[in-house]
Amino acid sequence: IPPSPCCPQGAYGPLCNIESKGYKGKYEDLGSGVLAYVTGSCREGGKAVIMCHDAFGFDTGRHMEHADSIAERCSCLVICPDFYHGGAPQMEKFSGWSIFTRMPRLLYILRSTKWPIVLQVFGTTLTFLESQGAKKIGCIGFCWGAYALWRACGEEDLAPGKLVCGVSCHPSVHNVPGMAGDELKPRQIAERVRCPQLVLASKDEPADWKPGGWVEARLQELGGAVAASSKFKAYEGCWHGWVNRGDEDIR
Repeated sequence: IPPSPCCPQGAYGPLCNIESKGYKGKYEDLGSGVLAYVTGSCREGGKAVIMCHDAFGFDTGRHMEHADSIAERCSCLVICPDFYHGGAPQMEKFSGWSIFTRMPRLLYILRSTKWPIVLQVFGTTLTFLESQGAKKIGCIGFCWGAYALWRACGEEDLAPGKLVCGVSCHPSVHNVPGMAGDELKPRQIAERVRCPQLVLASKDEPADWKPGGWVEARLQELGGAVAASSKFKAYEGCWHGWVNRGDEDIR
């Protein structure tokens, strides 16, 4: 199956035949039309993580597996909201000629899920987390989700007051803004960030997003906690999408 239109050539496509049994969390309606996968608890320590899904949608790939793992290892609440509001074309369940109808649908979703929609989902998600007692909230994003993460972490009303850090796995921040018609360019988004970032790049991301690239240099210029605590690492033996959609033996 081909990769998402926002991913580089050679990237992993949607992960097929995912076994959905055995997950520890549950689906919850957060209100305002936002459905999410919720797992773990923030009753002890007030820690929570917002997981920003990849281009194929929140209930595909290994989102739920990773959410359960983070919740258990970090003793926190993890929530993965559906930024697409149910619009993902279920690429992982394609058969035969359906690929020719579902790929255009995915392209439409990527273009129509604009920043105001993403911001609304963040607002609804944060309201839910605060109702659960969350006091320290981080973000992790895969592929498309890294765009949502970086955009949110640059908002004065969100970071660092509510969002304290971000982790981006094989980010597509260089592609998504243009596809979604964002008024900000990728570098403008990067230089607005207001909390520390960890970027885990594959071999396929552009030099800007790898160690020693423009984004890391710009974050150092910002000073403060962003400069002191942000880190970049490249996995040159891995393809874009490896964390959430890659082969088991290289994860």
